[in-house]
Amino acid sequence: LPTVAAYLVANILFVPSLIRLGIDPLPANMFVFYFGIVAQITPPVCLASYTAAGIAGAESMKTGITGFLYATVAFTVPFIFIYQPGILLIGSIQEIIIGTIILFIGVFFLASAIGGFLVIELKPIPRVLLFGAALLIIIPEIITDIIGFGLGFLMLISNLVISRRAKNKEVV
Repeated sequence: LPTVAAYLVANILFVPSLIRLGIDPLPANMFVFYFGIVAQITPPVCLASYTAAGIAGAESMKTGITGFLYATVAFTVPFIFIYQPGILLIGSIQEIIIGTIILFIGVFFLASAIGGFLVIELKPIPRVLLFGAALLIIIPEIITDIIGFGLGFLMLISNLVISRRAKNKEVV
């Protein structure tokens, strides 16, 4: 379905239930709208991915699956709309700033974990740790945010150190 049609169908079917669960109307609508858009790049619908594959002369299913892998980061954003409504400019300035920072850092770490690159190419264990850090940041609790930030920044700093050591070895 086109984006507008997907949103209208999903709005009629799902938004009333989300509102009954106690979610404010704006985050509930954005949650549904966002998933309507993401459906355009993820299988089995993924019209945008199939179109891009046709233009590029690539395999359509492989392109759809690759789009899905990269879109997994996008799947977390609607949940952050629900748990951190500050990113939708709902609440105080402090809530807006904190929600935006949490979104930015959590998505950055998650994208790095899925892409397998944070300053340098990530080995499997650091990649899993970074993925865990991103998930901890996305969970709407202060203690999990602190642990996730600590773990994520530890991974970032360790990768910076490893990268600098590798560059120094190349120079010598």
